Amino acid sequence: MPLKSMLSPRSGLNLLPLSLVLAIALIAPANGWGKAPTDNSGGVRSSLGVRTPSASPGQGRTASTSAGYRRPFPSAATPAPSLAGSSADRAISRQAARQALDAFRARERPGQDAGEARVRRPSTVSTPPAVRRPSVQWPADLSAPHPAPVASGQHLPARSRLPAAFDWSNAWPWILLAGLAQPGVTEFFYHHAEDSGFRQWRAAAEARAQGDPAVASQLAALDAGMAALSGPRDPSYPPHFAERRTAATAPFPFAALLTGLFGLLLAAILSLLLWRRFFGDVAIKTQRPFSSGQMPRPTWLRPGMLLALDPAPFILGGQTIKVQPPSLGTGGLVEVERLTELAGDGQVWQRLYVAGGTAFIQIHLDKRGQPDECRYFSHLDEVAPADADEWAVWLDPDQGLIGWPEFETKDGVRYQRLWSPGPKRLTPRQFTESAIDEAPCRQQAMLYVRPTGAQSLAPQFEYLWIAAHEQGNGAWVSLTVGIDISPASLNLN
Repeated sequence: MPLKSMLSPRSGLNLLPLSLVLAIALIAPANGWGKAPTDNSGGVRSSLGVRTPSASPGQGRTASTSAGYRRPFPSAATPAPSLAGSSADRAISRQAARQALDAFRARERPGQDAGEARVRRPSTVSTPPAVRRPSVQWPADLSAPHPAPVASGQHLPARSRLPAAFDWSNAWPWILLAGLAQPGVTEFFYHHAEDSGFRQWRAAAEARAQGDPAVASQLAALDAGMAALSGPRDPSYPPHFAERRTAATAPFPFAALLTGLFGLLLAAILSLLLWRRFFGDVAIKTQRPFSSGQMPRPTWLRPGMLLALDPAPFILGGQTIKVQPPSLGTGGLVEVERLTELAGDGQVWQRLYVAGGTAFIQIHLDKRGQPDECRYFSHLDEVAPADADEWAVWLDPDQGLIGWPEFETKDGVRYQRLWSPGPKRLTPRQFTESAIDEAPCRQQAMLYVRPTGAQSLAPQFEYLWIAAHEQGNGAWVSLTVGIDISPASLNLN
């Protein structure tokens, strides 16, 4: 039937109802398309499924940066190796691990007391659960020297074997790339250039090099070093940190050894007699404790004392470290201007402030009262957050910078968490810094570390101590960088 006849009064159809139907059909989908579905959390999802955070009335969005610092984007790197830590660092990590174990037991058995869970006997089952092993397991025999590339046709000497399950996705390839100057690193990459894991890692490194000039220069140096090598590739070639070289095959000098031991014995006896004659028991005498009352300090730690700070680590470190040495005074000595005690997590450090209070030497003492850790820290930056949102950037329980697995400074240098390394953010460790006749300063702190890639005699690791301070009516965030120094060079006692 023609449309004209359908719309005519004779057809029995009315133009008004038809117009209403068409209007409803057009308007209803338009409203549905213009609204985004909501979820139960209060956030609104766009048509592409991307959730945008909702803002409650009277509340602004949480700031994502503070004084130029932000959480780094995730990378393939994992926390630094344990060899960078001291005995105090390991003790803090173990205490955190024990707290995590107690939390795990409480979660698994909510009604059971934590103390009872610690002594609970393991249940007896017919089939023990499978033990989860780490992805990388080094062989027990690491005594043989690993080979260098040789000319075609020659045989490779005996070596320690590299496990087949070497994990190229962890931090070690990046640490090795940063330490190309170390012996055996370029050779390790050369031998494994055909591995599938290496190819995947190299692709990721090339992608990162697009925005990171440091990585690009390291890859260029690696390619140049590998181009200078030749010969067959050995898929079992071990990394340089698994190397333990054996002594040369030569007649053992027993006579020289006995002579040396006898000389050392005489020197030790003479030193002991001289010590008792002139110093007595001065090492175990103590002065009154700090205001925190954690432990008495040794008498040889005092304000005004002069220290012979060795400039060699700072000179050899050069541009590979951020640490700034203090200006040396007369005779190459620095004066201790202020003495404090840092206590927390069952550990106590002595801090000797120099250079107008902008740097300090941090010393940890063993049970005998002798230094077993000595680090020099200098000022890097200080931030005074202006509001609650900016404080959340540093101390938010889920995404705060202090305790995040990685920390990136303003120049793009990344540090890995040294205490309790792992992929998730941890609560900062609680410390109290005390001094005689001063109000205590509470700190929420975390220690980070990175390999410097410097030569063997230069500092191998640089530390980053980040702390939120509360003292009196003030609060601030400080960033200090440090390196290991030898206690013997300070002539403390």
